[in-house]
Amino acid sequence: VSYWYQLGKELDTPVSRVQRLAHKGAYCFLANSLEVKDYLMTRLSIKEYSIKVITSVFFDRKGFEQESDWRALLGFKEADKMILLVGNFFPVKDHLCAIRAMQIIATQRSNVKLVMAGFAPEPANLYEVKALAFDLKLCDQVLFVKSTNSVAGLMRSADVGLFCSLKRHTEGSPTVIMEYMREGIPVVVSAIDCNKELMEGLDMESLYAPEEAEDLASKLLRYLDSKELREKWGRLNSEKAMNHFQPEVLLKQLKDLSVL
Repeated sequence: VSYWYQLGKELDTPVSRVQRLAHKGAYCFLANSLEVKDYLMTRLSIKEYSIKVITSVFFDRKGFEQESDWRALLGFKEADKMILLVGNFFPVKDHLCAIRAMQIIATQRSNVKLVMAGFAPEPANLYEVKALAFDLKLCDQVLFVKSTNSVAGLMRSADVGLFCSLKRHTEGSPTVIMEYMREGIPVVVSAIDCNKELMEGLDMESLYAPEEAEDLASKLLRYLDSKELREKWGRLNSEKAMNHFQPEVLLKQLKDLSVL
């Protein structure tokens, strides 16, 4: 028995002959979100009854994680607030919107810094983001961290986790949002359908309109200005991550497929 597991949307990639043959031989199609299920139906013409939605999960980084005092390493003062954006530098991740939002925040709060961590498969993408930060005179407010194994340690040092995307995105079910949740921090994310699915039952006011820097800045300030909100939603995020995004949940769903 063969399954086709779709993890995201390939909007600009032509559907090859080999892929179509693989689709014909698939017993069942798996999607990691309702949005990806809709993608399979609309772009690839897969019948709805052939598609099952299964949960995306995070896996512990045991053997790779190193504890680090990131706030000290990055020169943070006790009163400074950290916004963390973890994500590789692809244009679809819309780091540029985060920079523009940070420009708005910097005019109102002098103690807020945005930390960006990720890999740049195409260095030009990273250079563009750094150039915008430089042009907007945000060199002291926007810090860049190279790829690191200490991702969880970095997340635990943050006050707010951030996930950005374009309106026309390729996301399926972003794992980094689940990892933010696991570490017990509030998150601000773009209001795309797959993110809304992850945030169901949580703080829906933390979703911002994609590509809208002013809306993003207001959603970030809402958390930055309220320790009570950060603690409340950080705790509830963690509870959801531990109950819904664990490998055991995925394993049960995969076992259930065998009885179809």
